[in-house]
Amino acid sequence: MPPEQGKLNYMSIAMAGYSKAPGLDANAASEIIWGRYYNLNVNTGGGVSIGLYNGPNGYHNWAGNTPIGIFVDDFEMEDGTPFSWGNAAHKAAPYKNRDPRFYATILYDGADWKPRNLVSGNVDPANQIQTGKYDLMQGGAKITFNGLDTRSSSIEDWNGSRTGYYVRKFTDPDPKIAEANTKQLIPWPFIRYTEVVFNFIEASLELGDEAAARTWLNRIRFRSGMPAIPATETGQALKNRYRNEKRIEMSYEEQRYHDARRWLIAPKPWAEN
Repeated sequence: MPPEQGKLNYMSIAMAGYSKAPGLDANAASEIIWGRYYNLNVNTGGGVSIGLYNGPNGYHNWAGNTPIGIFVDDFEMEDGTPFSWGNAAHKAAPYKNRDPRFYATILYDGADWKPRNLVSGNVDPANQIQTGKYDLMQGGAKITFNGLDTRSSSIEDWNGSRTGYYVRKFTDPDPKIAEANTKQLIPWPFIRYTEVVFNFIEASLELGDEAAARTWLNRIRFRSGMPAIPATETGQALKNRYRNEKRIEMSYEEQRYHDARRWLIAPKPWAEN
């Protein structure tokens, strides 16, 4: 499956059919087995301001949850190999050719986002996330500018990310919804079909049925545009690959804490599990 379609598939699942953004599947709501749904009844305060709580401060949002670097680094490359800052090519372009789910989950420096002029004025015609410092030449002199989504932003300087990343998952990507206070109706998934599949995969691994585990693990990966896990990957290596796959696929769905306790890996560096 082409990476771009894999990204759209993952976004569709997160939106559960409630977004009107181009390219998303309105039938993805069937993934949710048990979820919390919202409405816009003004008498009950319906809807939720996900964008306001988690989005970039350069859009007047609050950066309530910000991804940390070791989580971002756990997203594989598009070809299924691990990302590494020790790889010169990866270091030179860390946000290029990554797992399609990376682009549906993380807002990073240079990521395309919504029309900023709708909420912050005509200050960013590129409509891209700015979490770095940029050198520009003006009149023969070099001037350094802080990004609009940093804690030194010229828009708001008190509520930016401290990690350089923002959460994109669960925020409606519809470009018409740029206002930070706009309520959205995206349901919260307490249990979705993929979690049940992961439970089956884990049980298969514990029972030694690696063929069944790999088959279903690859089905999750194929849906998001990732390549198959090779048959040569077995034992603890396959188990580690499963754990990382669940870390990526179920990110921000309140799974990792319980997984780390169950697998007894909490004392170890999270990036190694």
